Amino acid sequence: MSLIITYMGDDGILKIVHPAPKAVAEAGKPEEEFLKDLAKRLELVEFDIIDAKELPEDRSFRDAWKQKNKKVKVDMPKAVDIQMDKLRHKRNKKLAELDVEYMRALEEDPKKAEEVAKRKRELREMPKKIEKEMKALKKPEDLKRFKPKMLED
Repeated sequence: MSLIITYMGDDGILKIVHPAPKAVAEAGKPEEEFLKDLAKRLELVEFDIIDAKELPEDRSFRDAWKQKNKKVKVDMPKAVDIQMDKLRHKRNKKLAELDVEYMRALEEDPKKAEEVAKRKRELREMPKKIEKEMKALKKPEDLKRFKPKMLED
């Protein structure tokens, strides 16, 4: 069994302390006792000692992890915010590409410029359009796979 210390950081992100196995072995005391002493040296007031196996394998939403009853799970509202930021980043890249296409179209084909402007508008409105759908997802795996059609290549 590999024990770890978990505690909530001031930034709202679950912090994890994995002690070096060599340090635990050299301490000459049980692992849990070693971790309690370590938490005291780190001046941690609220912390838990849990089995490392309780950590989710997928770290896609690592900053959204929360702990309850010595179990670490993904806080879905936070995960939605993280995924929305990732999607905004992809959207912004597409908008930059469309800016070039729009400028060229203005010179060559005003009708095409209108079409590009419409796609840009749709991309800017994307967060509002997909927020409800994203919040309805219940599993981190589903949220991770979520990609709006307008961002598909």
